[in-house]
Parts: sequence; structure tokens; C-alpha cells
Amino acid sequence: MPAIILLADDNDLARSMYADAFRAEGYQVVEASNGQEALQIARMHSPDAIIMDIAMPVMDGVLATRTLRGIPELTGVFVVACSGMPVNAEPGLFDYVVTKPVAPSALVTIVAQMLLP
Repeated sequence: MPAIILLADDNDLARSMYADAFRAEGYQVVEASNGQEALQIARMHSPDAIIMDIAMPVMDGVLATRTLRGIPELTGVFVVACSGMPVNAEPGLFDYVVTKPVAPSALVTIVAQMLLP
């Protein structure tokens, strides 16, 4: 069964490019356009990894990830923060932080390495 990747980004073009890259490598992809949607979708799909944009409407990626870490069945999910500016969050909240712009292939590589058995 392919790993499930949740892409949480309010930029439709970026989310689409990331989704295409992950699908091309055989991952199952679910998408959210803000942090609140990301939490709802994470609860429904139990993703193996989340690509979390930081600056999103409704709920930003930092608050969404803090909330996610408090959900027992999702505490171990791998979360990559993506931001065009420095991430202002407590150490250890995110498993990996990348600076935008980031190549979709680079995200696929990061996730593939982190999901190795």
C-alpha cells in the first residue's frame, strides 16, 4: 500500500506541482488549502507524512502542527515545514524545515528518506 502524503498549502499551483511529483513516485496524495483543513484531512486519512506550508489562512502551519502533535493517533506523523521566511516555532515541532521555493523533487527525496523502514 502506498504511503499517504498530505499536502497543506494555500498556493494551488505549488500544491499541484508537489502532488504531481509525489504521485509520479507512487505516493497517495491528499490535499488541504489551510491548517484547519489539514487537521480534518489528517484525522480522516492518517497520512504518513505532511508537507505543511507555514503561512496559510484560517490556521497557519505552526498552530496546525502544534494541534496535530496533540492528537494521539497522529503524534508520530512526519511533518516537513515549508516557508519563505524563518520558521518561528519551538524546536522539534517539525521533523524537517525547508525554505521556499523548493523543488518538488527535493520534497519527494526528503520524505522518501524519512519513510525508509
